[in-house]
Amino acid sequence: MNFLLDENFPKAARPVLEELGHEAFDFRILGDEGEPDTEVMGLAIEKRAVILTPDRDFFHSLGRQHPDHCGIVVIALKRPTRETLLGRL
Repeated sequence: MNFLLDENFPKAARPVLEELGHEAFDFRILGDEGEPDTEVMGLAIEKRAVILTPDRDFFHSLGRQHPDHCGIVVIALKRPTRETLLGRL
């Protein structure tokens, strides 16, 4: 499975996913930080990747606007940190 880490998801998730046999892309490498979420969604659709994000906006708005996406995993925490996001992953 392919995953795309949005710019708010820990970079350390990439090797974890790759060790499990997945392909992981990092938006910070393929795109430009600060780009609108629509750019993240477009890249995920292009790469046929599931988006990993702590941002609820992907689930509530963009996911419905782009029904052709491969999926969105939102790990929503009150105080997301690198450790808590990786722990939930």
